[in-house]
Formats: sequence, structure tokens, C-alpha cells
Amino acid sequence: MARSGAARSLHARPRAGEERLPLKVVGPVVRARRGSSHYRALAVYLLVAASVALALGGRIAVESLDMQQSALSQQVYAAETAQAELKLSVGKLSAPQRIVDYASTHLNLAYPTYLEVVPGTLAHPVPLPQSPPPSVQVPLAAGANVR
Repeated sequence: MARSGAARSLHARPRAGEERLPLKVVGPVVRARRGSSHYRALAVYLLVAASVALALGGRIAVESLDMQQSALSQQVYAAETAQAELKLSVGKLSAPQRIVDYASTHLNLAYPTYLEVVPGTLAHPVPLPQSPPPSVQVPLAAGANVR
């Protein structure tokens, strides 16, 4: 039993002796290249690989900066600790009692046993202490905070 032309598959090639239907092409002919899907897949793969590489590079850069910040924070902490120890040492070394002890033992200095006040004469009176001058310049200790 022979199949009719309508029942036969549309994609099947006509056999020898069968009649071909005249078809008319409407619109532009679009032909797909054989390897275009491969190129698209390769382009997508390369874009994904580049974006992963950029993300990984950014993460590495952030981690590197974080490690540098941590190292600098440790250095700042060590410097602040050393500064606090030096301030304590300066305070101990500049204590008045220590200076008096050093002067009496090493320099053979002593407090005076008596205090004599020489009164001035009428011609040459002894001036009384006045208030300090308005612009007294006092040197500050190293590391002192001025506010």
C-alpha cells in the first residue's frame, strides 16, 4: 500500500519518481553555520572563566590588604605600649625625691641648715615677688599632649 503524499513525513526526502512539491522561499534565507553553537559555548565558557578569575583576584587582594592592616595594627599597639612604658620611666626618673637622693649621695649636696633673709636698706629695698610675666614659656616634656 502506497502512502499518500500528505501522510508521509514532511522531512523525508522524496523517492525517485515521486513528485516534488514546488515551494517558494519567503523572506531572507537564514542558514545556520555548522560551528556557531560551539563558538557560543566557548565564548560563554571564557566569560565565566574570566569573571571567576576576576572575583578570585579581588578576594586575594582584599585578603592581602587585611593581613597588612593586621600587621600595622600590631605595630601600632607595640609602639603605644613602648611609649607608655617610656612615659612611666620618665615619671619615675624625674621624681623630686629621686633627684634629692641622687644629689645628696652622688654630688654631696645637702639642704642648708639655716636660712638667712637679708633685709634691704631704705636705699636699696629688696623687691617683693610679683605675679609672673604674662608670657612665660615653659618647655614641655617629650610626648606631652597639648590641648
